[in-house]
Amino acid sequence: MSKNCAQKAVYQTAVTRVLFNVMIFYPPMAIMAIERMRLMPKNRNYRNLIEAGFFASELYFCVPLGLAAYPQYGEIGLDELEEEFKDVRGKNGLPIK
Repeated sequence: MSKNCAQKAVYQTAVTRVLFNVMIFYPPMAIMAIERMRLMPKNRNYRNLIEAGFFASELYFCVPLGLAAYPQYGEIGLDELEEEFKDVRGKNGLPIK
């Protein structure tokens, strides 16, 4: 197992989790700002409609942006690996690219 690959994977996972959490907090902060500016309707139905709209926008925009920071399957170049992995060959005997 390559330590460089593991470090890269852990770093990307940590960054993705931070981005995901930051993106999730935008709609509640927007709702709080609307409440502080006293623009939130007093009517319960309108208030629920606005909150549902923010929740839907969170699911539609924020969650995919937080998850799409990196590709689903990561790749690492041979130049980034340790020396012991640079001469590895595939099943057909050709060098792995």
